[in-house]
Parts: sequence; structure tokens; C-alpha cells
Amino acid sequence: MRLFNYFPARARVGRSFVVAAALTVLLAGPTLGAPEDHQAFSPPGTAAVYATGYTTGVPGAWSLVARKPSGLAMVIHAVGLTPGHAYAAWWVVFNAPAFCTHPNATVGAGCGDGDLPTNEGDPRVQVTMAYATGHVVDGAAGVGTTDFAAWLPANAAIGPIVGPGLLDPAAAEVHLVLTDLGSASAELDAYQLRALADGCMGEAIACPVAQVSYQPA
Repeated sequence: MRLFNYFPARARVGRSFVVAAALTVLLAGPTLGAPEDHQAFSPPGTAAVYATGYTTGVPGAWSLVARKPSGLAMVIHAVGLTPGHAYAAWWVVFNAPAFCTHPNATVGAGCGDGDLPTNEGDPRVQVTMAYATGHVVDGAAGVGTTDFAAWLPANAAIGPIVGPGLLDPAAAEVHLVLTDLGSASAELDAYQLRALADGCMGEAIACPVAQVSYQPA
């Protein structure tokens, strides 16, 4: 499955806030590149991460979203991604989830794929999608976890793929999506990773969804 065939434009990242949020969360749990531990501690307030079919929980994986009036900070602690592959993390924001009509009770989501504009969802939902960040998974033996952290500002020109941006951080339902960009060099920098993710738009590369985490308001 592709990431809804939307095209990402370059987003601005509040680096200082992202780093602070990531450190606060990750110091309480596993760190980037730590040996795989399916019983690892997850901080309070985290959500499960799902793989195949979006309903199978990934043991040891979790996500956390911090909501502030100025925007959202997120951390995804992913487990079981393919070593040596690049992954892109994406924001899928349902600004007005009260108008969603495709809930998924299994994962506790009030909104679903059917609420997206490409699937003729209700426009009052005001869906926004934007690129968050990307990483190449460490291929070293014994490394089984990868952490993604990003910041999404509210009411800002972030260059979303689609939609008006983040309108109400407190009320929005947020889906965090990881897509597999395929085998990649560990030396890729942030701009090269973003360019690789942009290839999803022109279908230059296949970008199957690998893992998803749901963060209701």
C-alpha cells in the first residue's frame, strides 16, 4: 500500500523543541539504536504501533504525541524495521474528527482511510498530511529499534501535502505513518532522505506503509 499518493513539500521543523521532547521521552525508555527488547519500558501516555493490516500491534513499539497550543511534537519508537532500509515518517492530521465516518474500534481510531480527501471523505474533516522526518535503519547486528522525532507547528505555512495545516492541536486526531523507502545508504543526510520520500509522488519508488500509530484527541 502506498501513502495515499500525496506529494510532500518541505516542512519546517522546530529543532530545539523536537530535541527537547525527544530527550524527555527517550530518556525514560529505550534509546535510538538500542538492542531490540520487546519488553522495553514505554513512557506513560504512549500509543501502540501497528503493522500489517494496521491492527497487529508491534511488541515493544510505541508513539507519543505532546500537544501544545503552538503545535505537536511526536516520537515514534519503532521496532522490527528492515535494517539498511530508509523510512519516512508522516503526519496525517484530522483537524475536525467529529466529522469522520470511518472509525476503527480495534485500534481506537475515530478516523480512517475513508475520511481522506482522495477517498471522498467529508471536507469538513479538514485533513492535513505532511512529511515529518526520515531515517535509515541501523544495519548493525543486534540493533532492532529506531526512533523518529518531529515537530508540526500550528497555523503555519508548513507546506503540507494537502490540507490547511494544523488548526487545533488539542482537538485533532493524529495518525503517524512510517513508509518503507527501500534499501539506502547509511550516509544519506536529511535532504537526501526527503528527496527519496518525495519520489513516492511520482511513483519512482514504491512506498509501502510499514507501521502506523493512532493518536486520538
